[in-house]
Amino acid sequence: MSWQTIILLLNAVAGFLVIRALSKTDYGYYTIVFTTLTMFTNITNTGIEPAINAIGGRSWQDKNRMAVLVNTARRFRKKAGLYFALPILIYCSWQLLHTGLSGQFLALFLVSLVAGGAVLLNTSIYVCVLRLNGRVKTLQKAEGLTGLCKLSGIMLLWLLAPEAWLFLWWIVCCMAIQYALVWFWSRPILSTTSSTDERISQQISDLFKPNIVNTLYWAFQGQILVFLAALFGSTEQIAEIGAMGRIALLFAPFSLLITNYFQPAVAKAADSREISSNIKKAFAWLSIPALGMLGLVFFAPKLFLWVLGKQYFNLENYLLLFLSISLLTVAQAVLFGFCSARGWVKLFYLYTPFILIVQSILFLCLKLDSLHSILLFKGISELGALLLTVVLFLYSFYHFRKTSLTK
Repeated sequence: MSWQTIILLLNAVAGFLVIRALSKTDYGYYTIVFTTLTMFTNITNTGIEPAINAIGGRSWQDKNRMAVLVNTARRFRKKAGLYFALPILIYCSWQLLHTGLSGQFLALFLVSLVAGGAVLLNTSIYVCVLRLNGRVKTLQKAEGLTGLCKLSGIMLLWLLAPEAWLFLWWIVCCMAIQYALVWFWSRPILSTTSSTDERISQQISDLFKPNIVNTLYWAFQGQILVFLAALFGSTEQIAEIGAMGRIALLFAPFSLLITNYFQPAVAKAADSREISSNIKKAFAWLSIPALGMLGLVFFAPKLFLWVLGKQYFNLENYLLLFLSISLLTVAQAVLFGFCSARGWVKLFYLYTPFILIVQSILFLCLKLDSLHSILLFKGISELGALLLTVVLFLYSFYHFRKTSLTK
């Protein structure tokens, strides 16, 4: 936890320096590209991590089987990346041009999006391998070294050339360094085979196809605030959403602790009691410090806004709401991660229709021309999503326990 906090601070300081170095307009463009990159990563990742966790959780000690799993997952994700690359590029280009970016600078931003997407296609696969083998310290070493590189480069760029596209290019370079590190440290865990397995590919496909609609929805949800601000608001609102998102990263060490320690434990758990015990511990680690931080924001919001700079002091009345929404998102992602670790994702075909109905009603009822109404839209959506995820998890858990008792 201490090391994860240090890593968080390195990345947080780097992010805050970018916010202070750029005008609101430039940081708005930076936010559009960064959130679009996250959306592309999430779309292409569906079916991959659940398969690695579900299959690897049973065979993580077998170097050859794990290598075959990794090769198959990489092939599947590359194919998914090729399918989604062009639509994502068009979507990002529309947002940048719609919010006022000059056409002559468009290519500079899109290059970072393409390069970042190519790097991130494989990174999470090797991260999963290290997690399943309990190499959390190795992951932290990679994250720490990458954080140091990121912070050093951003400080230099701030002094010499504080341009949004240059910051994005440097961050993509740091992503490439992290990928190289996790790939290198995964090699001893995997055999040198280049084989793939059609049965594993089919299992990934079985997880991917029923959830393709959910995949598109979840990926887009990470960017929906930016999309609404681009459609109804302004580039400055996009910058404000991105800036508050940086503060929301304070939840990251707790969610990463859960992902690194508890999610693999749930994937490898032998019975329902062990699953339940790990999940209860995980949410205790998340809720206690997170709720404490929300209390601090309630009493001293300016303490947090000071790190963003004077141009963001107007967010005092929005920060608590934004962070509360972020906590709902984290809780939902953590719970879905546990379902994913056990392969309990088939019932989630119900997720998107339910949330789309909720959002359609909100879209008709709310006038989305202010930051407050956009945040309210997101908050109600996330609350509904969390409640549905809880119901689907409980159903899957009790079905698993019933099946286990029958055996």
